[in-house]
Amino acid sequence: MVAKRLPIFLVMLAAVVGLAACESAPRAVPHFAPLNFSGEPPINLDVASIQVIDRASAAPVPGDVRQFFPISLTEAVRSWARQRLHAVGSQNTARVIIESASAVGKRIENAQGMRGFFGTGPAEQYKVELRVRLEIRNDRGFQAAAASAMAVRTTTAQADVTPADQKEIFYTMTKEMMGDINGEMVKNIHTFMPRYLR
Repeated sequence: MVAKRLPIFLVMLAAVVGLAACESAPRAVPHFAPLNFSGEPPINLDVASIQVIDRASAAPVPGDVRQFFPISLTEAVRSWARQRLHAVGSQNTARVIIESASAVGKRIENAQGMRGFFGTGPAEQYKVELRVRLEIRNDRGFQAAAASAMAVRTTTAQADVTPADQKEIFYTMTKEMMGDINGEMVKNIHTFMPRYLR
């Protein structure tokens, strides 16, 4: 009898061990690739240097969620400036100014029409705003030209969203917003500072 039951016992033991291993296996940490603008043509400016200046408030506000972004908004702007803007002149200075970079979350109750997607409990709404200004300063420090761009995104997720899913949401929002900033800035550069394009 023991000889017949042993294989069944071993199968059950293996199943239990395998189930425990599956339950204890940690979820893979998502990889967030740096934002890449290198596939687009460079914006050659008639300046000797390019600076990035962060004037966005770093002070936390109620509901602030910036610390959960896998790539910060300011770093996203720095990557854009580094990859898209090229100094090809011998005078003048280009200044990329981050005027605001905010991300705030707040708890909301789901409307009747949202229940099918978000469930019946409360949800979390995120609003992200980014404003960037590009200035050309001459060698005396006076502003010679300027162009601006702004992007705003709002999205809603379940209130019990996991940290990993939250990071994916913020990464997607950052990527989409930088696409908006890029498109608007290119248009405004050609409109408001064509004499400094080379």
